[in-house]
Amino acid sequence: MAGSLVVSTLNNDTGVLATQNGMRGIATAWGQFDTYLGAATIGSSFNVSSFVRTQTGYYSIYLITPMATNSFVANFNSWQNQSGNDVTFNVVGGGANRIDVRTQEGGIPWDPVSLFFVLHGN
Repeated sequence: MAGSLVVSTLNNDTGVLATQNGMRGIATAWGQFDTYLGAATIGSSFNVSSFVRTQTGYYSIYLITPMATNSFVANFNSWQNQSGNDVTFNVVGGGANRIDVRTQEGGIPWDPVSLFFVLHGN
């Protein structure tokens, strides 16, 4: 049989499709977090159960549905760098259900106003 299948909506009210997009290439998790002056609150997110500030510049992002492996690609960004110094983000630990990230400004641990991230994994 030849032909094509077009699916405009993929939904399931239970299982992995309820919390994860079932299509490859779509973000496993994403989020916007308020981090200014030691806050650690979730502004908006997908597949994130909690966001914890462990110390200045160090955060743990916990996933609702864990990834199948510890292999992933993460992209981080922040809002408001008043000093003009370089801002760096490093994944410093974690696993299938947690990502630990360090934020630094000019090489010093730093709490940005907001932290944004996108995670692609399997």
